Amino acid sequence: MRKKGLKIEQHPEIHEVLFVKVNGPFKIPEIKKRVIADKFSAERVLQGAHL
Repeated sequence: MRKKGLKIEQHPEIHEVLFVKVNGPFKIPEIKKRVIADKFSAERVLQGAHL
């Protein structure tokens, strides 16, 4: 990625997180969808599970 000119930095405390610098502005489209999950599913997603 760096060879393609992207600036990438690693989070100082969470090593699984990378920051990728994006030059913009880019418009992010708004999507009118919701995902509703119960308490237990939401807690599992916070721990890394897929919904």
